[in-house]
Amino acid sequence: MKTFLLPFSVSTLCLMMAACGGGSNNINEDPTLKPVETTAVGCSVEDSNECFEFTLEYPVAGLQYTCAKDKINSFSTKLNGNVVTGGCDADDTATFFLNATNDYRIEFGSVKMSDLGVLSAESVPVHLTLLDMAKGITGQAAQSLSQSDETVQVAMQFVKIFQAIGNQKSSNGNVIGDIQLLELDEITLDGLEQITDSVTAQDLETGRYAEVIAPWIDVGVVSDDQAFEVLTDASYLSLSSLYQAEITPFATAYEGMIGYAGTGNNRRTLLGEFFLLMDRSGFTQGYGMQWRGVPSQTGNSVANAVLLSTEANPLMMRAAAQSDFISPVSKRMATVSPYRMITANDETLSFNGGRLINDYAVAGSSIFYQYLTGTGKDDVPTSDLAKWTQSTNEGQYSGGADFIKAFPISYLDNRVFKSPKTVENGEDYYFPLYATLTFEFADTTVDDVKLGIVIDENGDIRSDIGPNATENDMSGMCGVSDSSLAEDEDDYGVMQYRLGTMTATNYQEAQGDRSFGIRMIIAGEQFAGLDGVILGLSTNATVNEQTVSLGARVNIHSLLDVKSGDSGALPNIVLTSPSGGVANWVNFFNIQKAAYIAGDEEYDATPEEEDRQKRLRGTMSIDLADCYSVKTK
Repeated sequence: MKTFLLPFSVSTLCLMMAACGGGSNNINEDPTLKPVETTAVGCSVEDSNECFEFTLEYPVAGLQYTCAKDKINSFSTKLNGNVVTGGCDADDTATFFLNATNDYRIEFGSVKMSDLGVLSAESVPVHLTLLDMAKGITGQAAQSLSQSDETVQVAMQFVKIFQAIGNQKSSNGNVIGDIQLLELDEITLDGLEQITDSVTAQDLETGRYAEVIAPWIDVGVVSDDQAFEVLTDASYLSLSSLYQAEITPFATAYEGMIGYAGTGNNRRTLLGEFFLLMDRSGFTQGYGMQWRGVPSQTGNSVANAVLLSTEANPLMMRAAAQSDFISPVSKRMATVSPYRMITANDETLSFNGGRLINDYAVAGSSIFYQYLTGTGKDDVPTSDLAKWTQSTNEGQYSGGADFIKAFPISYLDNRVFKSPKTVENGEDYYFPLYATLTFEFADTTVDDVKLGIVIDENGDIRSDIGPNATENDMSGMCGVSDSSLAEDEDDYGVMQYRLGTMTATNYQEAQGDRSFGIRMIIAGEQFAGLDGVILGLSTNATVNEQTVSLGARVNIHSLLDVKSGDSGALPNIVLTSPSGGVANWVNFFNIQKAAYIAGDEEYDATPEEEDRQKRLRGTMSIDLADCYSVKTK
């Protein structure tokens, strides 16, 4: 008889709603700490059911807005941690603008809160995007992320305005093409009062706005191509997160959640979980696991799932980097080229439809959809549900997947993230940053593993593995090529892979802290003993009764003082937890595999399975690659 004890726990509620752990490797915000006055948020801050808070996709603090139901007050967006927030009542409409004088102002469109969603999570407010604002000007949603789309064109005008202000007025002197915090204050708004006409919706559509605001800023310094690239980057920035589905026993934080589950022939059941990470460039990769079989007892779906997770051997499934997971325009999962995961048995699971709702959840079940949208059971569009199919030698499986968008990321402060995209000509830059991660295992009988990585000019993380690599030494040679590709061979003929992204930056120079968070999922047989490693989640996991923090941040304070051409050894960079302790990693698949084997005394584990039982968790450190150097733009 098999006995089963859960070997780990990661709070679903934590992953779903709270971005737990905080720290500089996550968006630092606490919307529960709101002012009593309604000076920054245009709604009753004491009633979260009425107040719909949003995060601006492009971080502009001080952008004015009104809430239609409030006929007296006006408000402005506010810097909250390292995001910019605002809010109106859930059934209200926000209208954005900048007052030049009492007579003239610049319009930035109106957005209905109900168009953004029904629910706004306390610690993960819904993103209000540039395309949402542009829709308020054109009256229609964008149809595609294309420069020929009318609504995209208006969003590009917004980008030109924000970029020109940051470049010409901000004390930071932001580089065109870089998304930085823009604070509209006395310095940046100086000269705005000189405009002699209002900028209307029609002016934004025709381009006349550029002439009207010319006494203040020159938007002509930002080309259409540059504006479109920034718009694209911003669109993926607001989508970049961990997307997680948990098995049914744990997916109970909200009414109707089924997690990732389905049925097959002859009463067979399939359930599982997955962890998918979308980076700043819109590529999504990761892994998951599934349990398949016929539960030994019959009962409700949750009981079946509990039984199956104790009686079936978990099967790994992996997702290579793909750019068609969720559209930044429609917020829908791809159907023409569906997102795919491949099992260790070489079977393909394909997602068919699904929509990101409220900017944090995708529903695979009607009940969960109703909860997320507030609709009745007769108002559930089939195309909005995340369904999947999988063909196996046991027959066909199909089902739905409820999953959560957790741990959103933020812009990268150019005082920390210095790349060719964020510095001026003649200035030094430090990214792409080539480094070696060293993974140590809690089981000391396992040898350390080295993995070469590059944090590229976009802030995404890819492998940098040199030739003749071994299972324990996959160090790099600073040779990874084009970052725009999902996977590519570098100059010395080694296949490289996307692994993750930077999450946010922390700038506290006086405290010796110029750091950034990293988040990674390592999946694939090519990574040998690291296959299944996850790090950089802003939460805790309990493994074999020991709780570990999964946050990870890299402090490059000393490195940023090095100039191009300096002789001598480069200073150390340091990898820690957000609190400054040791940085940890876990392997959720290996944990589940070990639990299954431990619960069945008669099971004869393979050598590969026995090895996985030793690789459940551990710590890690970082070193600059020997070939790394600071460069000048």
